[in-house]
Amino acid sequence: KGLKLRSNLGIDLDQGRRREYYGSKTTLRYGRTDYAAKQDINKAGILWDNILSYNTEINKHSINGTFVTSYQQQNSNRFSASGEGFPGEGLQDWNLASATQNVIIGSGYEKWVLGSFLGRFQYGFDDRYQINLSLRADGSSVLSKGNKWGYFPAVSAAWTVSNEKFFTSNTINSLKIRSSYGVVGNSAIAPYATLAGTSQTTYNFGDVNYFGYKLAGLVNKGLGWEYSKTLNFGVDFGLINNRISGTLELYKAVTSDLLMQRSLPEFTGSSSVFQNIGSTSNSGFEIMLRS
Repeated sequence: KGLKLRSNLGIDLDQGRRREYYGSKTTLRYGRTDYAAKQDINKAGILWDNILSYNTEINKHSINGTFVTSYQQQNSNRFSASGEGFPGEGLQDWNLASATQNVIIGSGYEKWVLGSFLGRFQYGFDDRYQINLSLRADGSSVLSKGNKWGYFPAVSAAWTVSNEKFFTSNTINSLKIRSSYGVVGNSAIAPYATLAGTSQTTYNFGDVNYFGYKLAGLVNKGLGWEYSKTLNFGVDFGLINNRISGTLELYKAVTSDLLMQRSLPEFTGSSSVFQNIGSTSNSGFEIMLRS
């Protein structure tokens, strides 16, 4: 009794195709040779959540526990080809292999995975005191080996003063004091940004050009999560039978290990590299009134 298990599965499929053809006599070509191009983009995403929860009430005590597992994955691939100078304009973009000038072929593949575990415990007593504890663990495939997992705790507490026996007021009919502290993470970088790649280049040996490969850039093997920590104090109130209600908020947020690109001198072979550098701080006070 009170134990529930729910599973949610979502699949997202996206397919895009683009076809272009401009004849030599069109206004976009201005008498130059004809041009044709094709591009195919396919994306497939999956999100699978499993939520196990338990709720119970014992006299004046209320207890809630939740455990969540989440798996998210996205794959994408693309292919493109273009060329100019076809032997005939009748086939338009259906025979790209016959292009005689500026033949360009491109392709790509990306995959990223995010796995998560979340545990949360909530306790309340007599509709007066509440406390929430949670711990989340996220593993991101885009970060470097040894730094893929981040851990994010959170705690909050609230006191509904207006439900206390000693509270008597003809003007203030609801009053709650609350506080919270939590940590969240960010891993928003491109897949493979922590892997060293190569790019094609040409080398000249006499009058002959040869294709080769060079290092595409430097990578940071220690790249990890960006962390944001937020501390909040608040007061919720209702006046004159809740004809007027409002919230007072005092907060401070600090973000550290920012995911940013640092510029590098050209002699390193790379213009920039991702690093966890710097921090930001944001604090303020908010008042919101409703009537």
